[in-house]
Amino acid sequence: MYVPRIIVTSGEPAGVGPDACVILAQTDWQADLVVAGDASLLAETAAALKIPLRFLDYHPSGPPAAHVGGTMKILNVPTAHPVTAGKLDHRNAAYVLGMLDRACDGCLNGEFAAMVTAPVQKSTIMDAGFDFIGHTEYLAARTRAALPVMMLLSGELRVALVTTHLPLADVPRAITADRLRATLRIVHTDLERHFGLAAPRIIVLGLNPHAGESGHLGREEIDVIEPVLRELQREGLDVRGPLPADTAFAPQFLAQADVVVAMYHDQGLPVLKHVGFGNAVNITLGLPILRTIVEAVAPAVGERLVEVGPGRGALTWGLLARAKNMDVIEIDRDLARSLTADSRAESHLRVHVENVLNTDFIGLRGDGAPLRIVGNLPYNISTPLLFRLLQQRAAIGDMHFMLQKEVVNRMAAQPGGKEYGRLTVMLAAYAEVEALFDVGPGAFQPRPKVWSAIVRLRPSSAARFDIGNDGALRSLVTAAFSHRRKTLRNSLKGLLTAADIEACGIDPGLRPETLAPAQFGSLAALYSRLQCGGARQTD
Repeated sequence: MYVPRIIVTSGEPAGVGPDACVILAQTDWQADLVVAGDASLLAETAAALKIPLRFLDYHPSGPPAAHVGGTMKILNVPTAHPVTAGKLDHRNAAYVLGMLDRACDGCLNGEFAAMVTAPVQKSTIMDAGFDFIGHTEYLAARTRAALPVMMLLSGELRVALVTTHLPLADVPRAITADRLRATLRIVHTDLERHFGLAAPRIIVLGLNPHAGESGHLGREEIDVIEPVLRELQREGLDVRGPLPADTAFAPQFLAQADVVVAMYHDQGLPVLKHVGFGNAVNITLGLPILRTIVEAVAPAVGERLVEVGPGRGALTWGLLARAKNMDVIEIDRDLARSLTADSRAESHLRVHVENVLNTDFIGLRGDGAPLRIVGNLPYNISTPLLFRLLQQRAAIGDMHFMLQKEVVNRMAAQPGGKEYGRLTVMLAAYAEVEALFDVGPGAFQPRPKVWSAIVRLRPSSAARFDIGNDGALRSLVTAAFSHRRKTLRNSLKGLLTAADIEACGIDPGLRPETLAPAQFGSLAALYSRLQCGGARQTD
């Protein structure tokens, strides 16, 4: 099971952040939680709360492991000055920002899958002379994001903001067509990418009372908001509005929306905090933080990592940061030269310019550790490459691929479904197949029309169940699924008799999609014996 490593910054040392981290650590989580903060302060907090807690040092090179309640894995960041609970001290402002910097940089280089931040005291940080108006803006600057978007959620209610921490008098000037257009595109893309919403329904509020009352109470709706919404609607985004803020949160409107986009902070957040005060979560959209593919692979130093088709290196550099050394196979000579010339490659990236369908993976492994294969596979080569890799599975430890979602659905399908077929059975004979997570079109530029998914394959050195021989299994499975609507008795005619099928404990009146892969293996094993002169069952 994929276990993401998540960094939690403990926030203002004199505030509730350390307390919240101690309480968080009491629960089991299907994630590897790492708390950034002063180890002594966190230990003192646990003692003051009379909560027993076992503290562990964080080691970046260790494999991610699900969090066990009653423990806390600490990335120790010492405070600059002693801390007294409830007494703010601007001399510790640099400590607070240092935790954010460490966590953010770890997310960018693939060390962490995500970051969670405990509350900070903005005024204390500003009193220390730092330009800080909130997590949203600070992390955007750190990651060089063009535009951060604040979104709060509580239960099914999501509220995103076009402007954040601005004086109310400055808001109208900040509502420009460019800013609104960019905000709505980010909201659409990130809801699609991170929340699995195929076509997010976005309600957009007006700026003025009654959404401007046809221009009588302000023209921002007519001059800015409505033209942007029409433009995005032509692009295919489901954006609606502008709606008056005093009615948009009525149940009949919220039932038709996945998110409400408000023009300013106190237009949207009072409603959300009334509904979910104490349970709302603030998420910053538009940041290049999530590195779930790298985390799913979880490469470690010393492993033999091989990326297939790296292209411009979208995955390459995050993988290389973790593995330190890796091979890539790229057929395009110009892209290969670009990868080699990149300063991040140095002597640690070995680029092989060749067609991966011709690659000798057994020779590439040599006497070294088993290869870990990673790649974003084009549709046209995905199936032949999968089977070629399985032919050389003796060289391979595991494989992680991004493929079209429909292909992953067929690879990991269960018997009885329409996706279950020849590909499912043939892969199951030699590998454990696990679909990990989906990737929406918004993750790519330009946007494709289809969804992708990440799949993991763990090949076995020998067949996972008796199949006789590979050719026998291939012949039977191909014949069976070439006539999905026929029963086994009819689809396998000429290969096995009904009596042969019954001899394997299988009803010949079944359709092929109802059989488990191992049952096809039993039929293939019998067919293989018959080809070698074994006795045939008679009807």
